[in-house]
Amino acid sequence: MKSSLKEPLALSLSFVVPFAVYCSTLAPSVTFTDSGELAAACLSLGVAHPTGYPLFVTLGHLWSRLPLPVSPIFKLNLFAAFCVATSSAIFFKLARFALALIQERAERLAKEAKKKKSKSASAEPSLALDDDARALIALAASLTFAFSRTIWAQATAIEVYALHLVMLNLSLLLFWRFAMTQDVRPKDAFVWAFALGLGFGNHLTMILLAPAMLYFYFRRFGFGKEAFRLVGLMAIPFLAGLSIYLYLPIRSATMPEFNWGEVHRGFDKFFYHVSGKQYQINLFNGNWEPQAKMFFSLLPFELAFVGIPLSIYGAVKLFQVDRSLGWFFALLVLGSAFYAVNYNVHDADAYFLLTFLALILLAFIGMAFLARGRKAVAFASALLPLVSLALNFNHNDKRNDRLVLDYARTMAESLAPNALVLSAQWDYFCSAFWYLQRFEGLRPDVVMIEKELLRRTWYARKVRRDFPDVAAKCEKEIAEFLEDLERFESGKPYNQLRIQMRWTAMLNALIDKNVGARPVYLTQDVLQTEPDVATAYKKVPQGFALRLCERDTLLPIGQFHLESFFNATPRNHLEEGILRTAAIELGNAARYAYSIGNVADAERLSKWSEAIQARLQTR
Repeated sequence: MKSSLKEPLALSLSFVVPFAVYCSTLAPSVTFTDSGELAAACLSLGVAHPTGYPLFVTLGHLWSRLPLPVSPIFKLNLFAAFCVATSSAIFFKLARFALALIQERAERLAKEAKKKKSKSASAEPSLALDDDARALIALAASLTFAFSRTIWAQATAIEVYALHLVMLNLSLLLFWRFAMTQDVRPKDAFVWAFALGLGFGNHLTMILLAPAMLYFYFRRFGFGKEAFRLVGLMAIPFLAGLSIYLYLPIRSATMPEFNWGEVHRGFDKFFYHVSGKQYQINLFNGNWEPQAKMFFSLLPFELAFVGIPLSIYGAVKLFQVDRSLGWFFALLVLGSAFYAVNYNVHDADAYFLLTFLALILLAFIGMAFLARGRKAVAFASALLPLVSLALNFNHNDKRNDRLVLDYARTMAESLAPNALVLSAQWDYFCSAFWYLQRFEGLRPDVVMIEKELLRRTWYARKVRRDFPDVAAKCEKEIAEFLEDLERFESGKPYNQLRIQMRWTAMLNALIDKNVGARPVYLTQDVLQTEPDVATAYKKVPQGFALRLCERDTLLPIGQFHLESFFNATPRNHLEEGILRTAAIELGNAARYAYSIGNVADAERLSKWSEAIQARLQTR
């Protein structure tokens, strides 16, 4: 397969153009959910939440050491942009390889038909593209990929899916180079196997490649002894790549500051963590409709609308040229979509990445068949990335996105000195505060305990270690709860009623035995989910938290950072959620201020709440 003289330029553009656009839309600080926690894990070279993501954490840590004059979190957001731009460049190579391969097979099919003097020979599909046309279509494909809504979203803030896109595209490209060429070289097979193993070291949904790759491998090489011998040999580099998971227990044993799961404690803790066992309740639980609706709502924005019929056309033509390649793509699309539809999580859009990737490639295979040597049509393919850019720019423009930062600052800066705050607001506050407190010095005096993480033995141990004065006062209640919790985590019989009673007793002990020494706060979610906790106290709004007091008390309303809330146009359920939560908390504070005669503050809080509620109507 010859290379065009213009291909190096096209390859460069497939990286430089997306990277420039991503940098212009990059989030300036922490964002929702795992952003702060992942940043803390990378910066401290720690252990991240399940499944641990050792490849991501180690590469993220190395990137964080670059001498760039920006904040640590912005530097890691830049890492996400770099990864997705790199995946775009790899996608260019993938598309270029696919077009050359399909053209080669189409021409061979046409020649065979002509030799047989078939009447349908002239109707055989053909591309008849020169190298420059293939490079142009491949560049358009890579830029459409880069500017599709869900893929672009991975480039604006730190998340594991940015690196996942690199490993998906790299694994596909290396697999094609070893399995879809006439001369099979074992070296190519071993390189692919190693990259695949490394890919699993970032995200276990690399398994979604398996149906398509296994089908094509055995379709190409059969089920003979040599085919299985090669599989056995490939297992060695695959396991070498996968061995990056050894990082987790080794690093965990050194007790880094952020050490989710403390997986060095035993194989059961390690396996629980890397298998993502706690998330398996969300798989195939029958609640597939929200994810299906999400998929079909996203699809036009992933394929620039016109790409939908083009992908269907490309699939039809591909089946005509090479049925095995057609099934390869069908398994990529359907296998990953089936999994994602049946995984009931709020970030399900990221689990459709492989489906969208394959459909975009099919769309440009369809475009290549439409071109059939006509350069004008090949040039027209450049319209698709321009449409994608226009469609998705506003949705993915995060350069002014300070919602989580401002929410966390409002929460933290409104607390009294040396406060203890109990919260389960992971998406909006707890994760972000982990990073902001440790790496940007936000309220180092505050003790923040994440209520839901207390349901894990490792986190209770962390609380004891990080906040010994807080934990020591209620050591008896913590120890009793951990006794039952350990049985639950180890799969041993446990008393469900007793574990709930001990859970409530521990939470109340954390409050009751510390309230005299520290100001103690809860967030609204704790009251909503734990009706038997802190029942004896008045809840006095202060900022976005509730201070526990023995009687109604006039307190400062807090330090509010609300400009980003007043200007926000919510684009997804998380942004809607944080706006709604802030509006409710401000409204509750306004009603409390009225009840104790603080009219001026009540009116101010009420106006702020109404202004934020108005933003919810702008979506």
